[in-house]
Amino acid sequence: MGNGTKQNGSKLRECRTAKGWTFQDVGSRLGVAGQTVRNHEEEACGASQCMLRAYAQLFGRPVAFFLRAKPTIRANRRTKSAATAWERERPLTAAEECGE
Repeated sequence: MGNGTKQNGSKLRECRTAKGWTFQDVGSRLGVAGQTVRNHEEEACGASQCMLRAYAQLFGRPVAFFLRAKPTIRANRRTKSAATAWERERPLTAAEECGE
């Protein structure tokens, strides 16, 4: 999946078990192997955006429900901007490091 976005397997499991379905039940409804559903739940491999849309439609949830939330962005004393380290493309300069 693009942009480092990853599915949240526990949300998929939550929906599947709430309906009392097995991996094979979900797989047969979506036209994929039960092992594929298991892999997505266990996060052994990433689900494509197409598969996430299929899960969303099957379980009546928005696609975002099945995605991991990105870390909360908050300002800290190391940076003047509200960017976290994973969002910065360059290291902090000395002035930024010291809050100048």
